[in-house]
Amino acid sequence: MVNVEPEEAIRLISPRVIALITTTNPDGSTNASPYSWVFPFSFEPPMLTVGVGKGGKNTQKNAEREKEFVVNLVSKDFGQKACDLEWITGKDQLKKVGLSEIDSKKVKTKSIKESKVRIECEYLTTVDVKESDHVLVVGKIVAAECLAMKGKVPDFDKLDLLTHVAGDEFREVGKKVLFKRKRG
Repeated sequence: MVNVEPEEAIRLISPRVIALITTTNPDGSTNASPYSWVFPFSFEPPMLTVGVGKGGKNTQKNAEREKEFVVNLVSKDFGQKACDLEWITGKDQLKKVGLSEIDSKKVKTKSIKESKVRIECEYLTTVDVKESDHVLVVGKIVAAECLAMKGKVPDFDKLDLLTHVAGDEFREVGKKVLFKRKRG
């Protein structure tokens, strides 16, 4: 085993799904920012959370004001464009990198057309741990759609989703491995 410094240990919980979080700006335009700290939080009701850097982006402010946001998972075919969004601000962000927005099913915030998985959320709360450099934006899932499903499970072989390790290193979702789980 190799000792890992506590400051670097967070990278051991990798790779993480990459999502473009869309929110609505005060002027009605769409804000889109890439995040890899996105994870499910509750089955009942279905919730997820997004780790957002304190004071950095408009995602948190917009979600709190508009009471909604959309999680658009990133696939290999537009991964570079999604990464480019991190440094682009202002109106027409998506257009500047060659992405487009579409109407969502249940929320007014726009979704990313190119995304093969879209999860619409009603904003619930922001958890601010004062010792942390991030806050947790929590949303209740109100609608979702996926381009390829196998019953109730996403068909990851057809979605080409990307995950983030650290820095410039990304991974494709890997091959399927099955283990028996005892229920009980």
